[in-house]
Amino acid sequence: MGWTEKSAGSMSVTYPNPPGGWWESKPERFLDHPTIRKEILQLTSDKKPSRLGPVTELETMSRVVVPVMAGTEHLGYVFVLEVERELQEQDFVTLEQAATIIALEMSKNIAILEARRRVEGNFLDDLFFGQIESEDMISRRAAYLGLDPDLSSMVAVVDIDRLEEYIRHQKANEGSIQKIRRDIRDLIAAVVADR
Repeated sequence: MGWTEKSAGSMSVTYPNPPGGWWESKPERFLDHPTIRKEILQLTSDKKPSRLGPVTELETMSRVVVPVMAGTEHLGYVFVLEVERELQEQDFVTLEQAATIIALEMSKNIAILEARRRVEGNFLDDLFFGQIESEDMISRRAAYLGLDPDLSSMVAVVDIDRLEEYIRHQKANEGSIQKIRRDIRDLIAAVVADR
């Protein structure tokens, strides 16, 4: 049996693909379906595994959903279809452990990415404010970051109107503020990559 991964928006689903299964034609519809979207929004307040019933129009079976959390930040969910049997308590424990491992790996990757972005930011600050002593040093630091100083580059300065007001209104914590920053950077990177 093979596995397929499909993405819809900021979510992805990995599913088995034995011949003739409902998932061959429905993964995009699955994540975009209003019932599934509503369930996902309701799950954001829950930190424990949840059993969800079938969605008749999608021909799904019941599912178990386990949140992937780093502190108070939701990083994603593990969806498990109850294909051959209903999952038992020990299965839930195993899924919670898997979600914890996934959260640790994702947190590690986020920390690495944020450290790299800090180094990049420091490089740009030093470059803009003339704090790099020579062109050779610029070339070496750029090469360290995987940048080719001979290629043309662009800089984007982003200011979000009323961001502080939004953060106060939402009572955002540091994790959610960092997520907003990551989402903005990812959006800018995607726009730049398309050019």
